[in-house]
Amino acid sequence: MTADVTRESVDLRIGGVVREIARLGDGDDHVAELLDRLVGETVSCIEAADHCGIAVVFDGRTFTAAASAPAIEPINDEQFAVDEGPCLHAARTGRVIEADCTRADERWPEFGGAARQAGVRSMLCAPIHVGKAPVGSLTLFSLSSDLLAEREGRVLELLANAVGDALDRQRRRRTLEETIAGLHDAMDHRAPIEQAKGILMALRSIDADAAFAALSTESQRTNRKLRTVAAEFVQSVSAAAPTSDDPGGTPVA
Repeated sequence: MTADVTRESVDLRIGGVVREIARLGDGDDHVAELLDRLVGETVSCIEAADHCGIAVVFDGRTFTAAASAPAIEPINDEQFAVDEGPCLHAARTGRVIEADCTRADERWPEFGGAARQAGVRSMLCAPIHVGKAPVGSLTLFSLSSDLLAEREGRVLELLANAVGDALDRQRRRRTLEETIAGLHDAMDHRAPIEQAKGILMALRSIDADAAFAALSTESQRTNRKLRTVAAEFVQSVSAAAPTSDDPGGTPVA
């Protein structure tokens, strides 16, 4: 954590992201977007972190719910395959876990190859809880520094709590099992949303947040799922092959 980044400033930044997503809408696609933005904010908040990811470990289900870089998923996938590693350890024990990825660790001897191949030097994992139930972990990855619980751990736990709170708001409307299943489904259908965001960004010279807001507005206006609006938008742009800022008559505002 840099000297000028306090818990208060982190809380304000994360709170702003949470409020913005809540304003745009509800549902699994919005939760997935929230988690994606949170991992990005985490990297920007913590100087020693090069990447950040969220692993879900709940009721026999394991998957990556958000990743700030593609390099993270193979590291998580290795842990899921061998059923051990720092992300799983943090989720299962409820403790912040430090990991030196430059050597084998006796706590999880089969883990480490993917992290070393990605050039990761260290990891720091904080558990995520929804209520009292452990559901996964939020992890920092550094390519050049030793991530330490006594230095980065307090802010990491604050961020992990923000993730837990976001999932808890969904749980109030349904069971925790349904909430996790819905998040997994949203991850499986995230590609058209990312494609639609990219097209809007290019066509309108706007940022990713504004592009998502446009899709969300159309989703609310037509009372359709965000992923459906995004997929139809991508299809319409592909069919029309527009050359101007008007995306082929697409309904996205």
